[in-house]
Amino acid sequence: MTQAQDSSYRSWLTSIRISGRLYLHEKAEVQRIEKEHPDFKNMPFSPDLIKIGVADDTGCGELELYQYLLEDIARIEKVFEAVENLCGTSARQILWHHFIELDTQEDLASRLHISRRQLQYAMNKWMKKVYDDGQ
Repeated sequence: MTQAQDSSYRSWLTSIRISGRLYLHEKAEVQRIEKEHPDFKNMPFSPDLIKIGVADDTGCGELELYQYLLEDIARIEKVFEAVENLCGTSARQILWHHFIELDTQEDLASRLHISRRQLQYAMNKWMKKVYDDGQ
């Protein structure tokens, strides 16, 4: 792996970690927005809708936030689907607990009766496989 590829992978992994930490909060926020604006659920995404909302003051801020949250949620879910497809359900569950539920590597390794280093190696291997596959 070249230095540029390594840097790109690290940036991607950092963005997954950050989005993962926010995932549950973003899901709750989407539910709140859908409760307040049920019409948003069936609205197709379009940057033009956001421009129209700004022009006529139709609450574009909520629509823009809603669409951003949906995009981020979909991105994380796509990564976890790829993990499951490429590495299996167990890999998905372990990574889910680490990135979304924020369980520490020590706690996960203890539950799995392996060393933290073994877990870290497996997690790195799975995430690298997903990254290399283009997810």
